[in-house]
Amino acid sequence: MQADVTSQPEMQAAVANAIARFGCLHGVIHAAGAPKVPGLIEDVDRPACEAQFAPRLKGVQVLDRVLSELPIEFCVVTSSLASVLGVVGFSAYTAAHLYVDLYVRARFRQGAPWLTVNWDNWLTWKESGYLRSSEIADFMMEPADAVAALERALSLDNAPQVAVSTGDLQARVDQWVSRRFLESAERPADAPVVSRHPRPALSNPFEAPASETERLLASLWEELLGVAPIGVHDNFLELGGDSVVAIQVVARAGAAGLRLTARHVFEHQTIAALAASAGAVPRSRAEQGLVTGAVPLTPIQRWLLEQELTAPHCFNQAMLFETRERLDPTVLARVAQKLAAHHDALRLRYMRGPAGWEQVNLEHAEIPVSVLDLSSLPDDQQQMAIEAEAARLQGSLNLSDGPLMRLVVFDLGPHRRGRLLLLSHHLVVDAISWRVLLEDLEQGYAQARAGRAIELPDKTSSFKQWAETLVSLARSNDVEREAEYWTGLPWKDVKPIAVDRPGGRNTFGVTRSVSATFDAVETQTVLQTLPERFAVEINDLLLAALAASFSQIHDAPRLAVDVEGHGRGGAPQDVDLSRTVGWFTTIYPVLLETHAGVDPAARLARVKEMLRAVPGHGERFGLLRSHAAPHVQRRIRELPTAQVSFLYLGRFGAAASGLLAPAIESAGPGRSPGDNRPHLIEVSAVVAARQLHVNWTYSEELHRRSTIERLSDGFVSALRQLIVSEPSAGPEPSAVAQFPGAGLDQRQLDDFLAQMKRR
Repeated sequence: MQADVTSQPEMQAAVANAIARFGCLHGVIHAAGAPKVPGLIEDVDRPACEAQFAPRLKGVQVLDRVLSELPIEFCVVTSSLASVLGVVGFSAYTAAHLYVDLYVRARFRQGAPWLTVNWDNWLTWKESGYLRSSEIADFMMEPADAVAALERALSLDNAPQVAVSTGDLQARVDQWVSRRFLESAERPADAPVVSRHPRPALSNPFEAPASETERLLASLWEELLGVAPIGVHDNFLELGGDSVVAIQVVARAGAAGLRLTARHVFEHQTIAALAASAGAVPRSRAEQGLVTGAVPLTPIQRWLLEQELTAPHCFNQAMLFETRERLDPTVLARVAQKLAAHHDALRLRYMRGPAGWEQVNLEHAEIPVSVLDLSSLPDDQQQMAIEAEAARLQGSLNLSDGPLMRLVVFDLGPHRRGRLLLLSHHLVVDAISWRVLLEDLEQGYAQARAGRAIELPDKTSSFKQWAETLVSLARSNDVEREAEYWTGLPWKDVKPIAVDRPGGRNTFGVTRSVSATFDAVETQTVLQTLPERFAVEINDLLLAALAASFSQIHDAPRLAVDVEGHGRGGAPQDVDLSRTVGWFTTIYPVLLETHAGVDPAARLARVKEMLRAVPGHGERFGLLRSHAAPHVQRRIRELPTAQVSFLYLGRFGAAASGLLAPAIESAGPGRSPGDNRPHLIEVSAVVAARQLHVNWTYSEELHRRSTIERLSDGFVSALRQLIVSEPSAGPEPSAVAQFPGAGLDQRQLDDFLAQMKRR
């Protein structure tokens, strides 16, 4: 029997024919559909949409009318996981299946025995030999699997919709729901914000830039802060600037011939002041040749290598891009070797000897460039092939033998944009490093493609110089005196956080995530209005919200949280790290007060006071732990270990690139699934597409999802309470946090102010 599912007469005839042949009709399976055809929303025309919608939208409506008078036991409508997970690049296909799911659920609520099944990808006789022989085949359904799944679905009571996945469905939901957040977190820290807010209401009137230097700085601020226009007397911090943005300003200004440092940006917080003092910064005398030889391990590198990972070669950062033009692998290989020669950290290698891990800068090291031809695959299978190969390549780096970075071109054919995977071990790069590498990659590729010599901007201070500077700094009296602060914190008030499932694993393979997003208006308030209203920084706000969220479940006065920083802010004035590639992250503990029922503004004031009391913004805590005198190291290492980590990544957006654009596919898992995670709960925040995203990562074998959702909801509620709050009355405007250089605690400051009042 054949019938057009969009034709009611033909479908009525088919049903009548079936009843005449078999005597009765117990159930119907509606499996009609159109082949997947790729198409972004802006590219899909009406005929393409109608081709997808006809068998689904009209077909299911026709079927409903035909079956309306028949006493069937079930009607199964086949759908796709595309409507659960989303399939970027197949907009009409996804929309059609979303409609089917909603239609069936509505009929089920009306009492009809309808069921929609969201199927995973099928492996049939039509699939290519490549897919059948690859690891992707393990994640596709055979017909026998589908029959078993259908039997189970029909046995369920009171279920209008069933999703059938060949892998861990929750992990895939976590991956795709938070994909935008995760891709943003892995993008280079210099990616400018494309959309811009109007200039907020500031205390000073707007005055347009006048000089060439002022206009340059204003354009940089507007691009990186996402605000326009910006006047010469507008304050960097009031506009939402932070240390990450300051480093981006320094790097871009340097490329334009303007010498600045991040410290300079904070000392001269308006464009007028910054422009007037620009050029007074001493020029860095960085070594422009190859830097070779032994390099001391930095604190963050030692921290990682002490984790005793079973797969230390797989602790990576990766970025996957869509290429706007067809890449020439030969040209790309020339650029890759130039990057390896120019950025010394890319030639680092690691050996484990009797005294522990050591790193050395080689004189020469290759960055492999390879090409994978996927042009023979159908469009809907190329995405799976890219992700499978990217996941496999995550395990291909080697600490001692190399490579520690590789580039892979995915050729998708002449009519589709290719992909470029950049994969590097975390020991040699961080987020700011990626910004430098991508700028140099694009600049070098344009030069080489045009037949010119590859000329990159001057090198800044080498990673080796910075590592040696840290060693010298670690043994100074000033740094060792900071140990008294850390050991004197009220550690007795810290207790372990509760877990829902004691004894479970805390490995990368069992991690799940929960995400929350603030809209653009809320985000602008958090970045610009609240810092001015409460005289605080963004980390103060986010950590205050974190403390409030844990006050719901943490039965202890304080919670230890490891706070991550970018680690480039404490360099001496003659050390310029704005274009230096390497891993500079710092980690230091803060003890958040987790008392319940505290006024939001009062909690914020306490968090601010605590953070301002941290010596050197915590950037030297790692030095005390790994490089100080043995007796100092021992005291620091004996402190309790934080079970929660926090990282604010700053603002990110789509890079202004003529060659590369963010790809929709996953770059693969950068950690080995069997290795242990250093924290039980990791909290990350990032601003992308004008919205603040907060991601909570946890082990599903230790915590229920509902527990993490409660924490996430508490965080959102606390931050929204601050949005509508006013500064607390009392001593906060005179709090010790306002005067970090005075060397006073709160009681000493209160006594001093009382004496002043009596005069």
